[in-house]
Amino acid sequence: MDLARSRRYLKAVGVVLWRPRDSFDAEPDRLFTGEAKWDLTTDLGTGDGIALSTAPPSQGRASTGAPPGTAPATPASTASGFVGIAAARAALGAVPGAAASKTTSGTRRSLPPVTPPATARPSSPPLDTPIASASPPAPAPSSLAPPGPAPVSLEPVTPAPGSPESAPSSLLQSADAQGIAAMDWPELENEVSQCRRCGLCARRNRTVFGTGNRHASLMLVGEAPGADEDRQGEPFVGRAGQLLTRMLAAIDLPREQVYIGNIIKCRPPGNRDPLPEEIATCRAFIERQISLVAPQLLLCLGRISAQALLQTGDALWELRGRWHSFGPNQIPLLVTYHPSYYLRSPAEKARGWADLQQVARRLRELSPAPGGE
Repeated sequence: MDLARSRRYLKAVGVVLWRPRDSFDAEPDRLFTGEAKWDLTTDLGTGDGIALSTAPPSQGRASTGAPPGTAPATPASTASGFVGIAAARAALGAVPGAAASKTTSGTRRSLPPVTPPATARPSSPPLDTPIASASPPAPAPSSLAPPGPAPVSLEPVTPAPGSPESAPSSLLQSADAQGIAAMDWPELENEVSQCRRCGLCARRNRTVFGTGNRHASLMLVGEAPGADEDRQGEPFVGRAGQLLTRMLAAIDLPREQVYIGNIIKCRPPGNRDPLPEEIATCRAFIERQISLVAPQLLLCLGRISAQALLQTGDALWELRGRWHSFGPNQIPLLVTYHPSYYLRSPAEKARGWADLQQVARRLRELSPAPGGE
């Protein structure tokens, strides 16, 4: 079979043959595929494998990266060329008894397998080998001991006011107040001197019961004893007490004609303000003293005494300047500054003088002069 006839036949069955432009001067019976040559007449006569590359010869091995001696990968377009060549061989009878394999596009000759480049791939275990990672990992043993029960505090817990647990304490205070309300002067004074109802008793030197006329028309109520009062057991004996004595004398009220008591009977540490629970514990004593004195007027000296007797949280400037009433007998009550405030702010003494003038005027209204109507 001559070369021209073979080319015409291959072209008729759809086989496209090409060669590089720089090989036109080469022998017409040689075809190029990549860097390898093959003889068409020899291939058709012997049935050797044909590999037609779709890439130009200049790309060759560099485009595929395959080592020498390894056939380049066969694209899909080359497979159609293999099918046409196989059909031509069968028609010419050049390859008798050639093995053929069925594919989706027709019958073609099986090519020798191409060995891919060796790459490092992990070996797969046999299918019947159990995979260790398929089972959940066993929990690591903990080096820490399981947490034990929380420690129990042995300190006493004070129940919140109004809670069911505080009901017994409230009942005890109510019963205690009822007992105090039935005491006379000697019993009340003795009860105060022996009182240990709160923690203030631990540091006191003496209790401060009260002093003055027990039938006075005016009763003054202070806050708590100071250092001087704690030593002497009498209210208002320090610098603030001396100022109070002079202020009373200015409205023609000698100190001996009034009664003076305190909300708290023991000195708080460091002269701090009394705590609400301390006031609540000691409140029954001052209430019984007011009941026994039965004054016509009450004068509260400072914020603590005013809030305690009026049962309010209002500030002193809101309570001062107007008359209030106290207890079931509606005793008129006036609020003024504590004498120690005037020692710290002497310019405020004018306000204290105005309050004392209201007291003197009210006393004159309640106690008319002898011989008057």
